[in-house]
Amino acid sequence: MTSVRTLLTGGSGWIGAHLAGALPNVHLIPARAILDGSALTTVTPGPYDVIVNAAGLRSGSDPDLYSANVTLVKKLVAFADAGGCRIVQLGSAAEYGPDLGTDLSEDVAPHPQSYYGLTKLLATELLESRGNATVLRVFNLASSPPQAGSPLGDVVSRVREGVRHKRPAELLAATTVRDWVSLDFVVRSVERAVAAPVPGLYNLCSARGVSMADLAVAMLRGLKNRCPVCGVGKLFRGFLRVLLDRYVMNARRGARVAVDGEDELAEQPSRDAGPELAYDRAFAATLAERALARIAAEYARRGQAAQFALLQPFMVEAAPGELRATAGATGATPNALAASLLRLRRAHAQAMRDELASLLDDPAELDAEWSELAAALSASSSVPNG
Repeated sequence: MTSVRTLLTGGSGWIGAHLAGALPNVHLIPARAILDGSALTTVTPGPYDVIVNAAGLRSGSDPDLYSANVTLVKKLVAFADAGGCRIVQLGSAAEYGPDLGTDLSEDVAPHPQSYYGLTKLLATELLESRGNATVLRVFNLASSPPQAGSPLGDVVSRVREGVRHKRPAELLAATTVRDWVSLDFVVRSVERAVAAPVPGLYNLCSARGVSMADLAVAMLRGLKNRCPVCGVGKLFRGFLRVLLDRYVMNARRGARVAVDGEDELAEQPSRDAGPELAYDRAFAATLAERALARIAAEYARRGQAAQFALLQPFMVEAAPGELRATAGATGATPNALAASLLRLRRAHAQAMRDELASLLDDPAELDAEWSELAAALSASSSVPNG
């Protein structure tokens, strides 16, 4: 590989800087010098075997985006044609658009929804028509530290602020699913494309989507602090906030962005339950568990831990015969035991409502959310009577 002479544009950028340190026999040239023509006075295309374009612009005015993402590539093509060298272009998953789904193959038709994605696609099509170019469509980068302004960088910043100020981590698009790749994987892929001609289009992805919410949860699992996550709307946001309190926070070195397998709640729903009903049941079960812990602590504070332990087995369903037998064994009357059980059920239901209320930004939504949850779980034992 040392014999391959490489001209690198975009060497001052996030990926480009790492490529500059990894590629041997590399010469850096600013993208601006290509665009304004000044590079032609200092660099000639003859001495180079391959041009790697890591330059690009994600945001800005339409003319600036077109210049950085399309015009630059046109000039690089002319530059490469003059010297007979190959081009390795870093493309973007934005060329596909936001609704790629689970099919991450290169055969998927691109439907960019942003002007950035459109300009990157125009550059890809230009290079594909050339015949001897390699386009590597880079999906979302997962690196430590994260790239400034990237989706990962945004989540890290919001989680950090939430932990630091002991407030919810507000996510802008928590339900959005993205595919993540490591910076090292991208660099090694470019190295291979530089070392030997591999013309064509290649997706640099993991083929495994991870939601922004799961990404935040994974980060929090690596912290010793606890921080609620919100910004995903209503019950899903609440479920995450409840779920975070159940995670054991194991200190880990470095940044972990991959969710560790399936969590325990994913194994609980019945096989015959639809995804929404299974989700609601899991949410209610977690909410009920938190509420029950609050009630148990309150009974213990009043010196009634033994009474709580006696009544808890009957909270969901109590056969009259079992209540009478328990009453006889304790010396209480069946009516007195039934009255105590009713009070416990009502206290548990109220504690669940309080837990649910703590997850909502607007208290006016509580009754509607509670009714929807109760209706969805009318056949479940997660919500107590009373």
